[in-house]
Amino acid sequence: MKLTDILSENKYSIIDPKGNQKGVGPKDAANKMQKKLGGSKKGYFVVPAKSALKARRAMEKYKFDFKNPKLQDMMSDLYFEGVEESVNEGKHDAILDKLADIVKDAKSFMDIGSGLKKAGIKYSFGTNMIPMYIIDKPTKIAILNNKYADGAERVVGSTAIGLMEGMVAEVTYDLGMARKGNGLTIYNKAEEEKGDYKNIAHVDNKGKIKFYDKKLPSKIKKQIEDEAKKMIESMNEGTKMIKLKNLLNESFGMGELPSSKLMKMKVSAKDMLDSVNPKKVNESSEEDVVEEGRASAKKLLQSVVKGETSRVEGIKMSKEMAQSFLDWQRLSPYGKKYGDLPFHMLFKAAFNWGLHRHADKKSKEYKELEAKAKTMKK
Repeated sequence: MKLTDILSENKYSIIDPKGNQKGVGPKDAANKMQKKLGGSKKGYFVVPAKSALKARRAMEKYKFDFKNPKLQDMMSDLYFEGVEESVNEGKHDAILDKLADIVKDAKSFMDIGSGLKKAGIKYSFGTNMIPMYIIDKPTKIAILNNKYADGAERVVGSTAIGLMEGMVAEVTYDLGMARKGNGLTIYNKAEEEKGDYKNIAHVDNKGKIKFYDKKLPSKIKKQIEDEAKKMIESMNEGTKMIKLKNLLNESFGMGELPSSKLMKMKVSAKDMLDSVNPKKVNESSEEDVVEEGRASAKKLLQSVVKGETSRVEGIKMSKEMAQSFLDWQRLSPYGKKYGDLPFHMLFKAAFNWGLHRHADKKSKEYKELEAKAKTMKK
């Protein structure tokens, strides 16, 4: 027996906004009439004729408030209850065909949702991995761009329709990292969320990782874990250098002998001094300024991160902000291309070319530096 023959044995009715049954006929005819009347938005629902009384009771229960989500769900359940019974031999062909018609009538991918609502089909729209419509009943069905689908049951133009279990959507990842004071934020540049790249994980200053996306592939998780390890190693190295510098300042004075702490070390004082700063320790100060022309922008910023200075070309900044500039210089398209420019040129450009992706733009320091960049002469 053909699927169309099976479906013809089942009759459907339209339930109007007052709960009345309007006519009995084939499912396709009922769907067309419902669409003509305005769909579920106007209070017209298609249900199996034998379920008309159930539909009436549901309308009464919710006081004929056809916009009530719970009532919409109940009417949708009744509709698919009939579809499930009528397509035992054809599995899910009926609903797939109906969805294909809706996709065909849609003006764009984003317009598909309107068609689903008019047909009384409940769905969710997700962008967690890739944009797709998900229908839960009578079985889980996805509607998405065909380039992300594998083994779709229906293809309409560039849109694929199929059972979730039969379609594999491959998500691409292009990781980016931003240091925002309280650790490292990892985001996927291949996905957008609320007008910005989608955050997928966070590494705090102790190296603890919090994954926002629970469905990340193992290789991506490994990549994030490696970055967390690098961050901790970098922070530990910086801490060691600061401690060493403090020890040298405590142990040496002009014309003084090494303290007992240094005498226990198996390295010369000169080597230790050179490893921290090429200048004599007693000549350094907290507000030490690294002047323009002495080193590249990268080295100037690294000096701040290591605690050797708190200024770059006269501009005071925290270690966290200096690291954010380094991340921007290393990861952003502008930073990669023009990273060899003098710091003052990069400083002015950074606020227009994506520094906010690597620093906390709501922080007081960020706002002060941004204001300073605007006042600098071009």
